[in-house]
Amino acid sequence: MSWLTLSLAVLALAALSLFGGVWAFQRYAVYRFPEGTETAASVGIDGLRIVDYAAGDGTTGRAWVVDPAEGQPVLLAFHGNSSSVGRTLPQLRGLIDRGYGVVMMQYRGAGGLPGRPAEMAFAADAAALYDQLDTILSRPVPVSQRVLYGYSLGGGVGSRLAASRDFAGVILLATPYRTCRFYTKRARGLPMCNLMWAERYDVVDHVRPLHSPLLVIHGTDDDVVPIEDARELYAEAPNPHAFVELPAGHGDLFRAGATEAIVEFVEAVTD
Repeated sequence: MSWLTLSLAVLALAALSLFGGVWAFQRYAVYRFPEGTETAASVGIDGLRIVDYAAGDGTTGRAWVVDPAEGQPVLLAFHGNSSSVGRTLPQLRGLIDRGYGVVMMQYRGAGGLPGRPAEMAFAADAAALYDQLDTILSRPVPVSQRVLYGYSLGGGVGSRLAASRDFAGVILLATPYRTCRFYTKRARGLPMCNLMWAERYDVVDHVRPLHSPLLVIHGTDDDVVPIEDARELYAEAPNPHAFVELPAGHGDLFRAGATEAIVEFVEAVTD
């Protein structure tokens, strides 16, 4: 075997190993949802109910629903990674107490819901949820009363939906510019944005065509998604409304005033 042949074989093996490693990472290591099944009763929010609906591929999707008071808006909500619906909904209690409705999608593969978590599967499920919102709430919900809410990973899911469906406003909290940037940092500089072909959550690509008003809320001490990413993301929005920096990290925005910022925005953009 010549030196050239041997070198090419080594390079091919390295490339194959790299491809296999990235594939395995995308399929098995991106999502870290808590194990176990949650119940509406365990969350402790009055009126909370769980509704099944026809998901994007004909399987069963699931949404956790708090009905709005008369004339109040509805948040179509998506939570972050390493979290769950049951852990996230209590953060929205200040909005629920104002009469806001919340419809939060449960991710497939999380909380006992069958299926494999994947970006495009979440996208199809979210679109199906939006399209069936009137049925789920047993009342018509006009676009002027629909507000998109996405936290971290949920901002990735939600921004894609908002690029294809109409909302009175879009709220992104602790949301990355591109999630592959986060993985590049975790991989000590390995260029994951050049290597990943799935589960990338290129939020900026979905923010650029948005025509809904956008609110971005981010913590100045966020060590997961640097605030510089949020500033870059907001700068790309064609219809920006407000950028709110709070003295908080990645997971404690509501302790620092997120509720008040959301209320001010929602009151401004909804009927």
